[in-house]
Amino acid sequence: MNCDEIINFDEFECIKFKIVGQSFLYNQIRKMIGMIIEIMRNCKDIVFLQNSFLSNKLDVAKAPAEGLYLMKIDYSKYNDRKLNKKNNIFITEDDQKEMNEFAEKLIDDIHKVELNEHIFSKWLWKFDNKRETVI
Repeated sequence: MNCDEIINFDEFECIKFKIVGQSFLYNQIRKMIGMIIEIMRNCKDIVFLQNSFLSNKLDVAKAPAEGLYLMKIDYSKYNDRKLNKKNNIFITEDDQKEMNEFAEKLIDDIHKVELNEHIFSKWLWKFDNKRETVI
């Protein structure tokens, strides 16, 4: 996981996180982002993150799904598992170009939704105001 890009809009900034993995559990990404935000907004400390690797069950804030999207699919590990496999999966250059174009449009759509509905901003307000729910 890394976060090395800030996307600047006129009205607000977004941080682009890059998470690489072979598979994810339901809501795992939303919880990972939520935990990072809780720590960065001083709602939880780093020990909370360390405890998440233990067998403890923790209550973690889930980031809104809006603004989170799958950027790239890589089937190389799937294709390499069996050499005699009949159904390898390949992404062509045209497929990748189409996905990149879609991602650019999606970023524009995410910007418009946030401007109109303030979904992520309202969610962040909870942490800044130490509230359980958004008014």
